[in-house]
Amino acid sequence: MSLVYLQWALIVAGVLHFGLLAAGLSAPRVLNWKQELLKVNSLTRQLVLVHGGYIVLTIIAFGVITLLAGPALMSGDVTALLVTSFIGLFWLIRFLVQLFYFDARPWLTTWWRKWGYGALYGVFAYLSTVYLVAVWVNTGL
Repeated sequence: MSLVYLQWALIVAGVLHFGLLAAGLSAPRVLNWKQELLKVNSLTRQLVLVHGGYIVLTIIAFGVITLLAGPALMSGDVTALLVTSFIGLFWLIRFLVQLFYFDARPWLTTWWRKWGYGALYGVFAYLSTVYLVAVWVNTGL
């Protein structure tokens, strides 16, 4: 992959992070968190909400870092290697969790939800691939 294509792929990746957040806004409604989280103890509810908040902040950080420092992510230095490795592995693991662990079938009740859930696979695969290719570029292989 040429560096120009990788630069553009990183820009798309940065934007996709914000697209994921926009899509994720529907999760609390679709999963009926207002009622479902009332069924668990307060600490469990707080942990779910705090962990969710940290994931949102992490995804925002990934998008901002990628959009503002995209060329630096391909510089070949140790920081670039570590950041692209972390982001790439983060999305690869998220893809695998989606594929092998989550069972969303009860909530995939409309064609739109089915399509959106399927699109997540593509986005997660794209993100993991782009950042792991950047790792490959950073190692000079």
